[in-house]
Amino acid sequence: MISKILEISNTYEVKGERISNRKIEQLLAIIDGPSHQTIGTIRNKFSQLNLSLDELKLLTPKSVHQLFYPEAYQYFSRTEILDLHDDVAQLLRSRHVTANYLYKQRVQKDPTTPSRSSYYKQIKHVLNKQKVTMKQFHCAGEFLFIDYAGKHLNTKSFSSLMFMSALGFSKCIFPYATPRQTTSDWLGGLNAAVMFFGGFTEFIGADNDCALVKVHGKSKEPIALLQAFSNHYGWPIHFARSNSPQDKAIVEKRIKDFYSFIYPKAQELYFDSYDDLNEWLGVMAIEFNKIKTQGEHCSPYDKYLDYEKEVLMKVEVPPFNSLLECKRCKVPTDYYLKVDDHFYMVPYDLKGTWVRFELYDKKVKFYQERRLVAEYSRSNEVGGFSFKLEFMEPSHRFMAEQNLENNLKWASKIGKPLVIIVQSIYATTSNPNSIPAAKHCNVIKKLYRRLVPNNAKDKKKLFLQACKEVTRLGGKYAPKIERYFHILQNEQDM
Repeated sequence: MISKILEISNTYEVKGERISNRKIEQLLAIIDGPSHQTIGTIRNKFSQLNLSLDELKLLTPKSVHQLFYPEAYQYFSRTEILDLHDDVAQLLRSRHVTANYLYKQRVQKDPTTPSRSSYYKQIKHVLNKQKVTMKQFHCAGEFLFIDYAGKHLNTKSFSSLMFMSALGFSKCIFPYATPRQTTSDWLGGLNAAVMFFGGFTEFIGADNDCALVKVHGKSKEPIALLQAFSNHYGWPIHFARSNSPQDKAIVEKRIKDFYSFIYPKAQELYFDSYDDLNEWLGVMAIEFNKIKTQGEHCSPYDKYLDYEKEVLMKVEVPPFNSLLECKRCKVPTDYYLKVDDHFYMVPYDLKGTWVRFELYDKKVKFYQERRLVAEYSRSNEVGGFSFKLEFMEPSHRFMAEQNLENNLKWASKIGKPLVIIVQSIYATTSNPNSIPAAKHCNVIKKLYRRLVPNNAKDKKKLFLQACKEVTRLGGKYAPKIERYFHILQNEQDM
């Protein structure tokens, strides 16, 4: 794993580029790689050692351990150094597990294990390095802890980040998928959490994230937008210390448990949008909250219903609708403007002029000087398009209206054989707004108007018979329809 991390890092450095620890974490997520903090530690250590990648590949695990932990290596230089992290975790987790029991298990698996006294010394050395932690107790309705899961949630449709919130008392969790991790995404997740839990806690316990504080790691002063959100609802925010996950241990632990519960299921599913994914996550969150946790007499969901739901504060204020971004831009020839990685259409006659867009939490507005020219609900679809037919140039509007739904409506008024032909045309594409399919249908429409003037019943009957023949024999629709129409017409005249 270490060689893979350094190999990715060296590949980018050769190109003259620098890759972040989080990017390497995403690249290694497929093989369940380490966290970005561990990746940073490995990269820093090997940059100090000044070792090449070829030299690293020649090192044995024992040599790597000696480089990383010289003190521990010196302490146990006479005996084999064991990897005791799993053993120590079992000792700390369960009161019924003893060092003697773990030693016997290890000897059964590996008869070459060092002596019992050596094993006890190493266990004691690792335990002495464990930090003492303070157990957190919270009253019902006191804290809502928020954070982002470290790994992406991958579905068969797209990959997304996951905002997580957990109540401090009941430990009920709520997940919310977002495309990014910007300030607006944090606030969107908070608003959704309030709707899910049905009220406000006394405080928010937030991660010390660069999207929330003015100076990441050095300050706990919130940025202006988050402060406005806090003031609007009267909801105080307490930030965790930088690189101190124990400050929000509840949400950290619940994130790990929920991820193992949800990840295998999400990988097998398709979702059309983030709204569909979040709706499914809400159902899964209730199912997960109903699972009884170890050492508790009831599930988090039962604790929430019995003790916490009623004490959550109901703040009667209008929803927070913050101005996230305001910018002037020139309308291009295709009259689509890109806002927050999504394209929005403005009226075509504004081509070449300057407009101002205002991005809010739920809406996007476009102004020319002081006149509102377009307004949309904000979309989270990265690279997607939002449009209105009335904004289109007439010829563009005509083509946009020639979609599968409208063409089927037209064909159904004439007869079933023509409906089958239209369905066959669109069966070759997954796009119901396909322009090539629309052009093909438009040719058939022109042909129908020419061969069947004024919807004459006898001509219409011949046209539908010709459609049946074309469906049976296959081939290019419009030319063959016309050919069989004339054949049938000549047979009728004779």
